[in-house]
Amino acid sequence: MKSIPIILIHKWYQSYLDYSLLQAKKLNPESEIYLIGDDANKFLWNKYSIKHVSINDFDDSIQEINQTYVHLSWNSSHYELFCFQRWFILSEFTNRFNFDKFVYIDSDILLYTNVTEEINTMNLNNPIFEMAYVWTSWHTCYFNSRKAIQDFCEFILSNYTDKDRLSYLEIFYNNYSKENTTWWVSDMFMFWLYKQFKHKIIDLAEIIDWSIYDLNFNCANNTYNFWLIFPDIYTNYKYEPIIFKTYLNTKKILNFENWMYWLTNDNKIRFNTLHLQGFSKSYMKYFYNEQFLLLKINILFHYLIEVIYNNSKLVRNLRKFYKKIYEKIIFKKL
Repeated sequence: MKSIPIILIHKWYQSYLDYSLLQAKKLNPESEIYLIGDDANKFLWNKYSIKHVSINDFDDSIQEINQTYVHLSWNSSHYELFCFQRWFILSEFTNRFNFDKFVYIDSDILLYTNVTEEINTMNLNNPIFEMAYVWTSWHTCYFNSRKAIQDFCEFILSNYTDKDRLSYLEIFYNNYSKENTTWWVSDMFMFWLYKQFKHKIIDLAEIIDWSIYDLNFNCANNTYNFWLIFPDIYTNYKYEPIIFKTYLNTKKILNFENWMYWLTNDNKIRFNTLHLQGFSKSYMKYFYNEQFLLLKINILFHYLIEVIYNNSKLVRNLRKFYKKIYEKIIFKKL
C-alpha cells in the first residue's frame, strides 16, 4: 500500500510546530506531510521539505459554516469557529488532492508510530471502519475514506440548521456546560454526538496490542467517566477510565529498549502519540531531542506555576484576558 499523507492545519507560527513536523517525518519517512498554513509558517516547506498549502485557498469551503455557526462556548468565538472551519478545509483539501486514506494531526502532537502501518492493521482487524480517533478528540484522526470527513462536515451543519438539534445544543450548553464541567459545544462535542449515528469508528484511546494514543499528556486518565455527568449523551460509553502512573501533573514516562512507555498496573503501554496540549507544548523540543532531564525540570517548573495559578484569582483573570486577546489575533475570521 502507498504511504498515506499526514496533514496539519495551523495558523501563525510557534516554534513547537517544528517538532510536530520533525517527529512526523522521523517515524514516517515515506509519507508526504502537508501543512495547510499561512504566510507566517510558509518558510517551513523549504526548511523541512514538506508541502505547504495556503489556508486562504479554501475560503469558499468555510462559507457555509461561517453563516450557520452559533457560538455556545466559553472560548472566544474566533477560536471555536476556527476549530470547526478546519474540518471543512480538510474536506475540501483532500477532495482537491484526490486523497482517500489520510491522517490528520494537530500541531501539538508528536507521532511515535508509522501511520501507514497503523491504518493497514486497522483495516485487517476492522475492514469496514471509516474513522479512528482518540476518545473525544480529533487531534489524531485516521480517515479510511474521503467520504468520512465529508459526512462529518454535513453532520456539523445539520446541527446548526435543524431547529431541534440546535435546541439540544443550547440545552446542553445551558444545563451542563455551565454547571458541571468545563465542556461546551465544540467540534469535540459534535464528534460525540456523531458517534451516536456512526458505528464504524475505532476508539484509539483504548489499549490495543499494548499500545495507545494519548488523550492529553497533562492528566493521568486517557478517558473520563462523563457518562455520570451526561447520562443522555454518553449512553454507549461506560468503560472505566484508564489510569496511568504520574509524575507530578503529567503521565510518567519510561524509557525501555529505544521505546517510550507509560505504566498502568505495572504493565508497560507503548504510546503512539503524545498530545502536548496547553503549556506542555514547551515540552515538545525536549521529547524530540530526548533531553529527559530538562523535560523533568520543566514539568516541575510548570507544576509550580499551576499551583500558583490555582490559588490566585488575579493570575487566573490575567491569563483569561491574555488568552482572549491572543485568540482574537490568531484565529481572526478567515
